[in-house]
Amino acid sequence: MKKTENNKKTAIIVPAYNCQEDLEKLVEKLKKTGYFLIIVDDHSKEPLKVKKVENLRLIRHQRNFGYGGAIRTGIKYALKNGFEYMVLIDGDGQHFPEDLEKMLAPLYDNSSDFVTGTRYGNIKSIGFEPHRDFGVRIITALANLSTENNLSDFQCCFRSFNRPVAQKLSLNEDGMEASIEMVNDVSKNGFRILEVPVKVTYEVKNAHSNNIITHGLKLVKYCVKVKLLENE
Repeated sequence: MKKTENNKKTAIIVPAYNCQEDLEKLVEKLKKTGYFLIIVDDHSKEPLKVKKVENLRLIRHQRNFGYGGAIRTGIKYALKNGFEYMVLIDGDGQHFPEDLEKMLAPLYDNSSDFVTGTRYGNIKSIGFEPHRDFGVRIITALANLSTENNLSDFQCCFRSFNRPVAQKLSLNEDGMEASIEMVNDVSKNGFRILEVPVKVTYEVKNAHSNNIITHGLKLVKYCVKVKLLENE
């Protein structure tokens, strides 16, 4: 399939919250890719603004749901409008649009159904501090145990997947727990998962907006809940 044909069937979903400056920079880069952009403003304190252009849809939540709620809205819109491939990329500018091609190639050549980025590999991330690295490794170990997977990075939110995967996602979790829920749904349904090393930067304005301890405890609690439910 030609790249131009793939472009028309691919939607980039951007969950965003209180990140106007970084979102503007990201959207400028994404517009050059030719993919359809779905921006989901998760009820930012000041409504996010983007220039009205072709192939871009801005959706605003009337209340704050959280990361899971934002991607749920974006995925539902993509499915409703017939897109075959979807990419999740954070609106705060942590991820690099230059990595889109390697995130989508395994879907286009049908060698994988679900591609998730990893901060571990031959690419060095920017500002990935030791305490954050430690937290990611702990959460990943627990998530692997609870979902019976073997990923190196459960918390990288740069992901891509095909339509069959999107249709099977339960999308019940509103918060960051959705990142674990998603992989659990994918693996339980027998889809092919591939990790791809990607570059991430934390030198952006809103990269540290979440309290790391509170965030980590929520994810630990979710991992325990998943394991207990599977053992019932």
